[in-house]
Amino acid sequence: MKKIKAAIFCLLILLLVAPRNVSAVSQTPNAQQRYIIEIGTYAQKYDDVFYPSVTIAQAILETGWGKSDLAKYANNHFGIKATKWNGATYDKVSDEYVNGKLQPFKSTFRKYSSLEESVQDHAIFLTSRGQWYIDHYQAVIQADSYQAQANALAGTYCTDPYYGKKLIQLIEAYHLDYFDDRRHMPNFYLNYLAGEQPKVSDSSSDQAPVDMGWQKADDIWKYKKADGQFATGWVQVDGTWYYLKSSGAMATGWVQVDGTWYYLKSSGAMATGWAQVDGTWYYLKSSGAMATGWVQVDGTWYYLKSSGAMATGWAQVDGTWYYLKSSGAMATGWAKVDGTWYYLKSSGAMATGWAQVDGTWYYLKSSGAMAIGWEKIAGVWYQFAKSGAWL
Repeated sequence: MKKIKAAIFCLLILLLVAPRNVSAVSQTPNAQQRYIIEIGTYAQKYDDVFYPSVTIAQAILETGWGKSDLAKYANNHFGIKATKWNGATYDKVSDEYVNGKLQPFKSTFRKYSSLEESVQDHAIFLTSRGQWYIDHYQAVIQADSYQAQANALAGTYCTDPYYGKKLIQLIEAYHLDYFDDRRHMPNFYLNYLAGEQPKVSDSSSDQAPVDMGWQKADDIWKYKKADGQFATGWVQVDGTWYYLKSSGAMATGWVQVDGTWYYLKSSGAMATGWAQVDGTWYYLKSSGAMATGWVQVDGTWYYLKSSGAMATGWAQVDGTWYYLKSSGAMATGWAKVDGTWYYLKSSGAMATGWAQVDGTWYYLKSSGAMAIGWEKIAGVWYQFAKSGAWL
C-alpha cells in the first residue's frame, strides 16, 4: 500500500477551512495575515514546483496558522516526516487515514531551525529524494494550476481524501493565488485585499523578496518584516511573541505596554506561567500580562502582590488574613507557624473564635492562634487540651 508507505502524511486540522462565502478582508485577523505574508514571501523565493498559494494553504492547514506543536517546537510547517533525513527530529502522534478511517500513529518528523528552512525544504521535497518520488508525485509536479496541484496532493502527499478540496477552499477564501504571480510583492497583499491593483516589482519575476526575519547589529536584535521595515511593538514569529521597542530593538526583561507589565526572557520570547526574576516568583497570564491579586494555577490559589511578586507567609487582603506556604500555595486547614497553630477556612481566611473541625471544638484567639489551657471567653472560663480540643 504505497499510500501508507509514503514518507509524509498530513496533520489534520479540522477547524481551519474558511467558508467560501466569507470575505478574507473582514475575517482574517492580523496574526493570520502576517503568517500568510511570511510563508508567501519564502514560497515566492524558493518554490519551483509548488504554487506559492498551495504552499501557503498547506502551511495553514497543517499547523493551524502556525500554532501546532510541530510548528512551534520543530519549525515544521508542512508535516514532513524524517524519512531519508539526517537532521534533527521531533516525535509526535498524528492522525492518518488508513482504509478511509482515521487512526493515530506515532511518527518522527523533521525539525528545522527556522520557518524559512521549513519552506525551503518543502520546496525541494518532491524532486530531491529519487525517481520513485518524482514518479509518485508526477501529477503534482506537472500541474498547470493551483486547483490541479491541490487535488493531486490528496492521496499522495496526504492520506486525507478531502485534502485538495480543503486547500482550494483556503486559497479562494484568503485570495492566496495573489502570490502565484511572482511579480506581486508580498508586502502589498493587504492592499490587494482592500481592492487595490496588485503592486509588481520593477525587475524580473525571479527577483527574491526582501531578506526578512531576525537581524543582529551591534549586539542588538531587530526583526525585519516582509515589507522591509523593522518591526516595533508586538510581533509573533514562529508562534512566539516578542516586543520590539520604538527603536526596533528586541526587548528583554520587564516592559510596560499600555499600562500592563510583561516579562521577556533573555531570548526575547514573551514569558507565560511562572517566572523567577532576581529570586522572586511572578505569574504571567496566557496573554503574557503580569498577574496581581489572587490567581488559581492548576487548582491551587496563589496571591500576587501589587508588584506582581508571589506572596509567602501571612498576607492581609481586604482586611482578611491568609497564610501562603513557602511554595506560595494558599494554606487551608491547620497550619503551624512559628510554633503556633492556626486554622484556615476552606476559603483560606484565617479563623477566629469558635471553630468545629472534624466534630471537635477549638477556639482561635483574635490573633488566630489556637487556644490551649484555660481561656476566658465572653466572661466564661474554658479549658483546652494541648491539642487545642475543648475539654
